[in-house]
Amino acid sequence: MKVLLAVDGSKCAVRAARFLVKLLAGREAQVELVNVQPPMAYVDLLSGATRAHVERLIAERGRSAARQTLDVLASARIASRLQVLSGDAAPVIVSAARELGCGLIIMGTRGLGAVAGLALGSVSTKVIHLAKVPVTVVK
Repeated sequence: MKVLLAVDGSKCAVRAARFLVKLLAGREAQVELVNVQPPMAYVDLLSGATRAHVERLIAERGRSAARQTLDVLASARIASRLQVLSGDAAPVIVSAARELGCGLIIMGTRGLGAVAGLALGSVSTKVIHLAKVPVTVVK
């Protein structure tokens, strides 16, 4: 089984990682961690050196957001691979799952509540609607 775990550095993402550890107990699986950073406006206009510096900063921000989740998986001896991507989170997560051949997406929810979720547009709700594979949202 190949699983995509979307991580954002939140406590909910760590809970989703712990859920994944329990789900995979005694099973072989390949875990792909994905962190999506917001798109950088006008990055194409930067010089090569400046653009490379900005891309390194984005990658470090993504690694930092995934650190606790990576620790949870490592302590359970579950191998994983992290990709830091950029763009609108929900479509990027769904696209990554498709490109990586994942049969399941697991992610945490920030628990904004019904009204705030409707007003702001929950990433997890968008992923559920866009994905062609099962999505598990951990609260």
